Amino acid sequence: MISIKEKNRRMCKALCFVLPLFFSHGAFGGQAEEALKETSVAKLKESFEVIKKSVESGFPGLKLIGIEKTSLEGIVQIEMTNNGVPEVAYAAEDGSHIFSGHLIQLSPEGPPLNITEVWKSEKRIGLLTGLKNQDLVVFSPKDEAKAVIYVFTDIDCGYCQLLHKEVPEMNALGIEVRYVAWPRAGVESESGEKLRSVWCAEDQNMAMTQAKNLVSLAKAADGCVTTLAEQFEVGIKAGVRGTPAIFLESGQEVGGYVKASELAQMLRLQ
Repeated sequence: MISIKEKNRRMCKALCFVLPLFFSHGAFGGQAEEALKETSVAKLKESFEVIKKSVESGFPGLKLIGIEKTSLEGIVQIEMTNNGVPEVAYAAEDGSHIFSGHLIQLSPEGPPLNITEVWKSEKRIGLLTGLKNQDLVVFSPKDEAKAVIYVFTDIDCGYCQLLHKEVPEMNALGIEVRYVAWPRAGVESESGEKLRSVWCAEDQNMAMTQAKNLVSLAKAADGCVTTLAEQFEVGIKAGVRGTPAIFLESGQEVGGYVKASELAQMLRLQ
């Protein structure tokens, strides 16, 4: 019979041999982590190709351009263009199912988190910061602005006209309003021409106010160059579907018409 002392000696000897291997760099160090990362990336690439084939064969107008993991097992987030318009959706890793909508994370420790809207907001930041003030019609507060909003606007839109009446109060509350041209019928439409008249006016702010009050403006000079087409494209990429469309600097979409006082509360200025 082996004594307890001898058993302990043999166990110690075995552990002394095994533990260095168990904790070695090759087993649980950088090489293993890299291997796991490579496996994860390879699996994601494989899912991308499978889903791309399923989506583009089933929906000819869709084109898959990106894929990301989600916190849900077996579900990935996919970025597509729908006839050129960016879209986000979710799919099974094996490409068997696809669904659209908002992915919302629930937690008993805090408020719900709209993961889809967070993703969209992050994408919009680059689009909005790429807009230069000199290309926009900007209504600024007398003092330093406390907040900035981007408003994609049309002239013939009734709610755009109502929103413009709120602009003086927004300025008084410290909110800078940056108008972005977004003629719903297209840049070459009659609405597009009205916006071009505003952008080509000597006093753009006055022209915007007049146009929103249904005052006819002089036609823009033929030599006037604007970035209306580029602004319209930014709106499409930002997900604008109608006007007015209001976005914060954070990329968050506020929605359509909103009163100045409500916007100030939303921005925590009151």
